[in-house]
Amino acid sequence: MARYVGLDLHKRFIVACALNEDGSVAFRTRFNCSSEGIVRFAREHLSRQDAVALEVTTHSQAVAQLLVPFVARVVVSNPTKTKAIAAATVKTDAVDAKTLAQLLRSDFLPEVWQPDPESETLRSLVTFRSQLAGTRTRYQNRIRSILQQLMLELPSRRLDAAQARRALEEGELPETERLQVDTLLTLIDETDRSITEVDEPLARFAYASEPIKLLMTLPGMGMLAACAVYAAIGDITRFRSSNHLVAYLGLAPRVKQSAGHTWYGSITKTGNREARRLLVLAAGHLTSDEGPLGDFYRRLKTRKHGSVAAVAAARKIAEVIYHMLSNNEPYRYAAPQRTLEKLDRLRAQATGQRRERQPIAVAPKNEPQTPKPENSRRCAVRALNEVYRLSGLPPIDWAALKEGEKRVTQPFEEYVDSLKRNYAYYRKIRAEVAATP
Repeated sequence: MARYVGLDLHKRFIVACALNEDGSVAFRTRFNCSSEGIVRFAREHLSRQDAVALEVTTHSQAVAQLLVPFVARVVVSNPTKTKAIAAATVKTDAVDAKTLAQLLRSDFLPEVWQPDPESETLRSLVTFRSQLAGTRTRYQNRIRSILQQLMLELPSRRLDAAQARRALEEGELPETERLQVDTLLTLIDETDRSITEVDEPLARFAYASEPIKLLMTLPGMGMLAACAVYAAIGDITRFRSSNHLVAYLGLAPRVKQSAGHTWYGSITKTGNREARRLLVLAAGHLTSDEGPLGDFYRRLKTRKHGSVAAVAAARKIAEVIYHMLSNNEPYRYAAPQRTLEKLDRLRAQATGQRRERQPIAVAPKNEPQTPKPENSRRCAVRALNEVYRLSGLPPIDWAALKEGEKRVTQPFEEYVDSLKRNYAYYRKIRAEVAATP
């Protein structure tokens, strides 16, 4: 006979309550929150017909993995949606465990997707890398605060710029401030080295993962953003539609409706915060994008605040991501040269080897050529499908575009046509500045 077991997790112990199918209590117990204690509890009290429920905590994933071989089902619930526990008048460990078992028995428990070990490892690396970057930012802000107290300015706003670093190391500061700045610079250097060490396994993982390379074809989407988004999404087939993915990432607006009145508020901000933050940052790079996403962002920015436009563009990017991963195809309107440079950097970082140079076939010599402007050199750009071929990504079937997409991209007909062929252009050469004695 199947039983429904609720577990209330704590740091050092776990409280369990099991209910029979009729709702009666089968057993209550408490055991140590350790690998040995959890396995001993599973062997003594659980069977292959039982279902177990627990809430998301720091170590809930580890507990769930230990219980999976002993039961039929393990459900990890979202504590923010388990209103029955939060609103209980009497709230104890035993009551919480029983409530979880009751919700599981009634099939009212809001379940959380449990990532596979590969996605869990990627999430851990991305989170740790984000924490390191936040630590570095705090060190840099502390240096800025010290300089502001002394009414000093640096030649560059970026502390990692060569001029700013030289000014910090060689500038005259009071003894106490000099000690603080030198210590902070040392900590920043150590954090930079740690970030580089974390980026190495991330690059290897990204280079071996085709979905992550697909995401990197989006404008403004680098290796870190692609890894964070892919780790948050996991299996794309678990989302019914692009709207479902948008809501999962917390980019959908809050909606309140009563009778004939509907109110739309700010975004819900649920789901993975780091993935959402990096999507918004990627949207901020759409200013220079010549495709449909860039046009959408620029038009919205003319009548909305910049942050509002960035969030709306991030939502649009999330919708595009759903279709890209569902159809296993790269972004159709990526800038070829920048995309090739991104993917080449990933290859070099992951394998230590650069791609062999290959000639680019441009317009035949018998065709009329544009006269060369003064102080310029001729450059060639590959077709987008050739870029994807060199990077090991599936090509774009331009003939299979739907009529709706053709109408949307009609204003960019010249840009889309340039993506389908190799072409050459002239770029100005930077004037050489004579070194002053």
